[in-house]
Amino acid sequence: MKQTLFRVVSLAIVLVIAAGFSVSCEPVEPDPDPTPVTVAVTGVSLDKTSLNLLEGEIATLSATVSPANATNKTVTWSTDNASIANVAEDGTVTAVAQGTAIITAKVGGKQASCKVTVIPDSVDSGHEGIGEETWE
Repeated sequence: MKQTLFRVVSLAIVLVIAAGFSVSCEPVEPDPDPTPVTVAVTGVSLDKTSLNLLEGEIATLSATVSPANATNKTVTWSTDNASIANVAEDGTVTAVAQGTAIITAKVGGKQASCKVTVIPDSVDSGHEGIGEETWE
């Protein structure tokens, strides 16, 4: 029985070698510098597409990168009009002056925007009682 098993194993080894495979009993070392798998960004979205703020008010926009396992999830924020609204690198928007600005989040060639409308903190029309709330 042992001799038959030895012949079968020997024949299997010969066939493997003949097929161009090599047999080794030495441990295989893992590749020290494996090529990382890159998952491309397919989209980015914001939690708000429009925002109304009073002058001086602060709000935070949140960006979601798709897919969730994308390799690069670093969001770059920008504004098209810093004299109206500024945006920090964490998505915090500060209303500066009356007007409209577009805040954009960019990731891996994809982008999403939010229209920010800044209104004056107090409306002074020159007429008493207009633009002011009265409490009784």
